[in-house]
Amino acid sequence: MKKFFALLLAAIMCFALAGCGESGTASSTKVSSTTSKVLTSSKSSVSSSTSNSTIPKTSVSSKASSNPLMNYNFVTQDERSGSGKTIGKYGYISASKELTKNATQDQFKEFINAHVKDSGLNYVSIIFEDGTGICFTGSNTEIIDYGNLNKDGSLKESIGTITLSNGNYIYKAN
Repeated sequence: MKKFFALLLAAIMCFALAGCGESGTASSTKVSSTTSKVLTSSKSSVSSSTSNSTIPKTSVSSKASSNPLMNYNFVTQDERSGSGKTIGKYGYISASKELTKNATQDQFKEFINAHVKDSGLNYVSIIFEDGTGICFTGSNTEIIDYGNLNKDGSLKESIGTITLSNGNYIYKAN
């Protein structure tokens, strides 16, 4: 079975090789359970001003699962307005890109079903150590952003979009 995140991270690495703040060509990927195709997409500009020190460190759970996304501690916190008033909750895992790239479509869906779908959270994020990550804004499971994140895991700048199509998640660079 082809690895969804391996292809997603291949597209992400295209941005990394181009350098932050420079234009680069990325690939969009479509992954199904039996096949994957890499399609050419348009050029995209990427910039990263997120400080690595503000992103939570990777935290691995004591529970063992074959799903790399389920082995991280899922954290929920209050989301606060500028005045300090609690306006809801958000959730996140701090994950290694290296380990996350081994997740399959089914494992990605398992994470979504366990932590995102019907959670009532304002957003859920998978935060990578370089300040990028995957953000489920509004806990939406059909349109998901990959990009630079703020220190709380909220989306700062979208680099690409992951959409649900015919039961599979497809990544496309912006």
